Amino acid sequence: MARTLSDRDHLTKSRLALLALLPMFLLLTGCATATESVVSTAQPAPLACPSSLTDVHSGSRLGRPAPNAPDSALFCKYAGLNEKIKYGTLIRFTVVQNPSALAALLNQSKPVPVGAVYPCPSDSGSRDALVFVKAKETTTVIIQTSGCPFVSSTNASGRWFLSKAAASELQKLDPALAG
Repeated sequence: MARTLSDRDHLTKSRLALLALLPMFLLLTGCATATESVVSTAQPAPLACPSSLTDVHSGSRLGRPAPNAPDSALFCKYAGLNEKIKYGTLIRFTVVQNPSALAALLNQSKPVPVGAVYPCPSDSGSRDALVFVKAKETTTVIIQTSGCPFVSSTNASGRWFLSKAAASELQKLDPALAG
């Protein structure tokens, strides 16, 4: 019986020794630790396209589609219904060179009146997204590239008509957008 207790003690000490080495292992391999996560909050949020736009919803407060003077932005293009690849698949992405200017143009867009109905051209479901980062906060602006040129945003509730100036600038990133 004493021998079994001794084996258990030995196993417990071995496990404790391994647990004591775990923070060093995580630090050396680049995995996040509690200390590292506190340090990383001071850095800007990483730019990444949403894997799918189906889970991106409009915000719940009044405001503008894009943040003022964002730190960075990423343009993301997704497949429509009549594409060779699966609907909603990310096709390509591009880092936006002047995110503040593009955000200002998007914020010139006029809001769509609540309950308004518009006759729109055929909508193939193709969408673009702009992911803006400002002070660690991410805002995703979704732009319809077919049908009515509406814009929605995680930054604010409602929809906007894409301004002609914004459409013209966005055509440089996606020629499918009509000016």
